[in-house]
Amino acid sequence: MDPFPAPAEEIPAAGGADAAETGATAVAAEAARRMGGGVLRALFLSADEVTVESVVKHCAELPGIGGCLAISSAGQIKASAGGVVVAGDPASFCASARTMADSLGDRSSPFTVRAGAGHVSLFGVGESRLAVSHGDDAFAPGVSERLDLIAGELDSLPN
Repeated sequence: MDPFPAPAEEIPAAGGADAAETGATAVAAEAARRMGGGVLRALFLSADEVTVESVVKHCAELPGIGGCLAISSAGQIKASAGGVVVAGDPASFCASARTMADSLGDRSSPFTVRAGAGHVSLFGVGESRLAVSHGDDAFAPGVSERLDLIAGELDSLPN
């Protein structure tokens, strides 16, 4: 018995090769949609579909968080009810803070900005970002690490 059998021939769908390719693309897209957010579902201990809105809600409920803002690489911006208060455009704020961190040689996550209005920590090293305002309490153990993992998975979510 051959341990590496030849791949089975694909049977084209009705309508020819183009239809088969379209069908395969649709199946792949559906599988990707279902897999999207898998890590986030594990972090949230939920079987529900994860959206950017549910991410911000979940993050805002973590101990020590006053509000949350998520910015995806596609430019989608969502804020929790408590929100993260920034003057002007939130995407520009996050980009400016990341530029400042980069110029200081700090490419780590999180990056915390302290100002008179409070503290805001930015999570994520790619294009997507989570910005969280600090509540009255300090982050509970593991919250910072959880936020870093969540920020790294934002792009797995449907737009």
